[in-house]
Amino acid sequence: VGDYFVAGDIGGTNARFELWRQGAERAGTMELVVKKKYPTADHATFVDALVQFESDCKATASEFAAPRSSAFAVAGVVVDHKL
Repeated sequence: VGDYFVAGDIGGTNARFELWRQGAERAGTMELVVKKKYPTADHATFVDALVQFESDCKATASEFAAPRSSAFAVAGVVVDHKL
């Protein structure tokens, strides 16, 4: 099957997630399995949005396994031109 990885970009308007799979057939290849965008206003917390993505992955990916790792970019609040 190959290892799964999650990448996410959490902004003030949308949370974007991607599920990638390292190629089982050829070493060094990556396959985009699921890509989703959710309005952040629809989820009270980051975890709520991530749980929704996990549920969508289980419903979409035919061979879903728990991701081996993840990376997220998160927007910060800017006040007086400082984070």
